[in-house]
Amino acid sequence: MIYIISGPPRCGKTTIANKLSKSWISADTIESIIHSNTSKKDLNRLFPKNVIRKKTKQSNDIMYNSYSTKEIVNAYKKQSKASWKAIETMVACELNNGHNYIIEGHQIHPKLMNSLVKKYKKNIIPLVLTRFDKDGIVEGCQKHKAKYDWFIQKTKKKETFYKIAEMIKVYSEFFEKEAEKYGIKVINMDGNFNQQIQEAVKYIQK
Repeated sequence: MIYIISGPPRCGKTTIANKLSKSWISADTIESIIHSNTSKKDLNRLFPKNVIRKKTKQSNDIMYNSYSTKEIVNAYKKQSKASWKAIETMVACELNNGHNYIIEGHQIHPKLMNSLVKKYKKNIIPLVLTRFDKDGIVEGCQKHKAKYDWFIQKTKKKETFYKIAEMIKVYSEFFEKEAEKYGIKVINMDGNFNQQIQEAVKYIQK
């Protein structure tokens, strides 16, 4: 069985994966492998978010002041597709080997989830997470403690946190609309975050 957890950044995907199993991988890792094996001539075309990151010196303050929410979300969406073929291959390999595995990441859009469900039927359990409450996003992310945290470590200005939250909200709108289109379960992580985490865990374990 392959469990796929997706949705925008900072919605709880990694937290849920950690609670469910030690056998999981972030699509960020898959994306990094693809990036490191992509020819220089194709990098800018396939990885527009990385291009923006480089141009803005890895600073959220510069990035979110230089680009609109729509431009950043579109860069996320376009870059996600660079990993799709590798994700499909990984799903096929893990299922062929009879493994239970979790793949999590914003790179896995509902369209890809639907394609995998059609191909592998009940062997794929997809779940989409969303967040729309900007105050809740900022408050929750500021409390988040991790060795590496791009939300906190790359941000100096308070107003930038809310610009990132706006990006997460807009990206959530995309995920919610696409998930509804393909009949994929969505859990809104606003409100009591820990309670929502438990709901997501129960859904996947059912």
